[in-house]
Amino acid sequence: MKTAFFGLGNMGLPIALNLLKNGHEVSSFVHKKGEGPKALSEAGGIIAYSACEAVKGADVIFTIVPDDKALSELMLKENMHEAVKEGAVIVEMTSCSPETVIKLADAYRDKKVEVLDAPVSGGVKAARNAAMTFMCSGAEELFERMKPLLSQLGTKLFYVGKLGDGKRIKSLNNLLAAINAIGICEAANTVKKQGIDPKIFEAVVMESSGGSTQLKNNFMRIIEENFTPNFSMELMRKDVGLASKLEEGIYTPLSDRALDILKEGAVFDGENYTAVAKLGNKNSL
Repeated sequence: MKTAFFGLGNMGLPIALNLLKNGHEVSSFVHKKGEGPKALSEAGGIIAYSACEAVKGADVIFTIVPDDKALSELMLKENMHEAVKEGAVIVEMTSCSPETVIKLADAYRDKKVEVLDAPVSGGVKAARNAAMTFMCSGAEELFERMKPLLSQLGTKLFYVGKLGDGKRIKSLNNLLAAINAIGICEAANTVKKQGIDPKIFEAVVMESSGGSTQLKNNFMRIIEENFTPNFSMELMRKDVGLASKLEEGIYTPLSDRALDILKEGAVFDGENYTAVAKLGNKNSL
């Protein structure tokens, strides 16, 4: 199958490489500096001289770019609309607002181009191992048709409802992850202060009511002060902000405080979002 892929970042590159491993043609272009385009080219992908050139003839177009603005600037331009093949499918994986993916579907309806809202979860490791979770929304028939392809990229495929609901669920999922991670950061700092063996703490709590995926994946990284970005502070703040908009008019003190903390964490935007553990430590600023 001929595909186009936009967004060769930490998550996008391994997804694109898995498409290649499964025998699909993958074309992209140099959207921004980074190792992604070089790695894709070395694996057999095609780096086009423009985004419009990359989509020509593509049956499926994958997009996983940073935000609403990036998606709009990429896909909602007239020349891109003209370049996309009639009847193609856009698999939109960006963590952005539901309004933008609905606008995308509206913009391409005249060309019988279908849009599957398909944000993902699982992190870089899951992307590499083709073990991601997909939260798909839009036409259920389209979801069923795309399942064989998505199954080459993920192991948990959920159909969640009307177009945009994938985005809504993804932002709320990341809100819950952020709230949990902030609590784990506080626990990690307390474990250090109290001289508790962190490995014993992790082992006990993982078998107790406080255990979680966040604890399993991030607790020891926080203890070791390893804030190499799997998911950056900036991206988490963006996603929690999207969730906050969904919650307007609802009493959400934890969500509000989590967003405030992530805003304070902007000084660590080049690091993982768990770098909020460093807030209050003047020596780290």
